[in-house]
Formats: sequence, C-alpha cells, structure tokens
Amino acid sequence: KPTSKSSAGSDAAASDAWSVEYRGEEGAGEETFDGVVVAKGHYDDPYVPEIPGQESWLAASASRRILHSREYDDPNEFKGKSVLVVGGRSSAVDVARELRGVANWVYVLEKGCLEPTSVGQCTHLPLGSSLSPSGAIKLPNG
Repeated sequence: KPTSKSSAGSDAAASDAWSVEYRGEEGAGEETFDGVVVAKGHYDDPYVPEIPGQESWLAASASRRILHSREYDDPNEFKGKSVLVVGGRSSAVDVARELRGVANWVYVLEKGCLEPTSVGQCTHLPLGSSLSPSGAIKLPNG
C-alpha cells in the first residue's frame, strides 16, 4: 500500500514510498521501500508448442515425456539421456546450459537456427525439424 515518508534532516517535501506488508511461513512483517518491482513474468500460462511427430514419439515409449521449463528442476534427472530443448530465449538457454555435460546430448530447436550446428555436446536445429518414433530427429527437407 502506498504511503509517504519524509527525508530525515531535510526540508524537502515528503516523497512517495511503498509500505509492503508480508506474511509467510517464516512470519509476517512490514517494510518501507522507495520503489517496488512486481516481476511475476509475462508468461504466466506456459506455452508448449507441438513438435511435428510428437504424438508418435511419445507413444513409442512410456518413459518419454514433455515438460515446460517451469517444471524443470534438476539436470541430473536427464543424466546420460538425449534431450531436445525447444526455444532460444532465456529459459531454454538456461536449461540447455545446465544439461550440457550431464545429458548425453542436448539438441536445441530454435527460430534463429538456419542449419544444424554442433558445439561440444549440443546441436542447434532449425524449425521444421521433427521427431520420429525411434527417437531420431528429422531435419526439414531432409
């Protein structure tokens, strides 16, 4: 809730400030701030694009799954596996970086990639790539 405060030892007029009340498992309290940033993200509803071949790829093995970055927690869950990360923005880049060196191989499917490019244990793939039931990734026009 907004409140006002004045600068100690100053003749300046009162300035705007924010009094923030909070409650949680650790208790409750109130603090005053000059500014408040509410950074809840603008991707409140996760977007999970469908990759061509996804349904048959999932049906081929009960151990396969698709998850959004907000569900991702521990790279060790993917130790020794091949992982396809979709996207080239912050969350996808963070996940791909964590997986390198843990997963057997990391594939990144992103808009900005025009042709397959490999660096270390990571291969960037262009949009239009598809999944096959065997687990192979088919390149567009290929």
